[in-house]
Amino acid sequence: MIIQIDGWFAGGKSVLWSLLDGHKDIFVNPIHDFSHVALLNHKNNEEWVTKKHTTHLRKILAITEYYKFEKIFFEGQLGIGYSTNNVDYLPYSTNFYEFDKKFYTSLENSKKWDLEFIIETLYKSYYEVHTQKKDFPKYYATMSHPGHFKNYKNIPEVFPNMKSIVVKRGLKNIIATRTNRKERPKDLNDHQAFNTPFNVILQREEIEKILKYFDTNEKLQEQYPEQFLVVDFNDLVENTENTMKKVAKFLNIEYTPILSIPTRDGIVLEKDGMSFIGKENDNYKELLTDEEIEIIDKKEIAFKNRHNVTKKNFTNNFNLSKDINKIHQQVAGLKSKYKKIAIYGYGTFGVFASYFLKEKITCIVDRNYQNFANSKHTISNPKDIQNFDFDIVLITVLGRENLIINDLINIYNISENKIITLNI
Repeated sequence: MIIQIDGWFAGGKSVLWSLLDGHKDIFVNPIHDFSHVALLNHKNNEEWVTKKHTTHLRKILAITEYYKFEKIFFEGQLGIGYSTNNVDYLPYSTNFYEFDKKFYTSLENSKKWDLEFIIETLYKSYYEVHTQKKDFPKYYATMSHPGHFKNYKNIPEVFPNMKSIVVKRGLKNIIATRTNRKERPKDLNDHQAFNTPFNVILQREEIEKILKYFDTNEKLQEQYPEQFLVVDFNDLVENTENTMKKVAKFLNIEYTPILSIPTRDGIVLEKDGMSFIGKENDNYKELLTDEEIEIIDKKEIAFKNRHNVTKKNFTNNFNLSKDINKIHQQVAGLKSKYKKIAIYGYGTFGVFASYFLKEKITCIVDRNYQNFANSKHTISNPKDIQNFDFDIVLITVLGRENLIINDLINIYNISENKIITLNI
């Protein structure tokens, strides 16, 4: 059976990864490969599954970090990050090619595939090569990739025996580590997984995604309590024994003291007096500015109140209503005063004005006239405005009125007293 170890990027997955490592019933995969997530949007009745198509499987696994097993084999060392500035390395020698051969040979020799069997065979094969043992454990634990969390709803169908454990770390501490974590010498940072600038975090709307990620997993825990568990990062780090007893109960394994000691293949993980447990190793108060903290707090409050009508501020809606009424009154006044009206601009307010002015319109012009070929109105190039007869030209483009007025007067020779703008 598979244990999915999960949490947001820089969210504390490695803490749980290290604590599960020493238990006799669990083999924890040392590589963050997240191979299983690629199968979450597939089904057992797909042709490549029923026909045991290894080539297609390789293509699917290639979108994960399956080939990181090969990369780490070549590098000969496994990086362990304790904090933004404290990284250790352990020797690594598991032969990728021996593991890969065993994995695909086992699949070829099997009578039938299903998606869960494929993943269990992958980690069972790796276990044999990595440990040189055949006393197979109850569970194979592997880290996931939170970017695929929208597919976690498929876990009960695709991996009915899987147990998913999510580590929930504080939002500000996640962002603090995300924006300050140093990349290791041979890590690629083309997706800015390391040392990500705060403005990039905002542009990606990552704060909102993190909040949605935790919300999704907590709902899955409510719906499938036998398969999903969310543990608090601070509890895991500061109250390790009690939290791991809760984890052991969820996994239906015996709690033993080793579950409260961070290890990797029997090596206790600690460097320069720093461990995964005892306290937070990265503190947002030291790594984020006051302005960044304020932005995160506001976004977190907004997310919590997103479904609460009584907490929403409707002032902007009221002000918008007043502005729309002003525009309506102005357009109605122009309709009663003039017989022939030209409209400059066919955006939101141009469409609005054309609806109310209807038979009074003699032409509509817009710089992007080519984009409105399918409009019920004929939209012309502004340079052709002189070919039409009108009493006034109404500018419905808001915010760029001065530029348009200048063009109308100096390029298209429209009299200034014929130019009307909306006054909000």
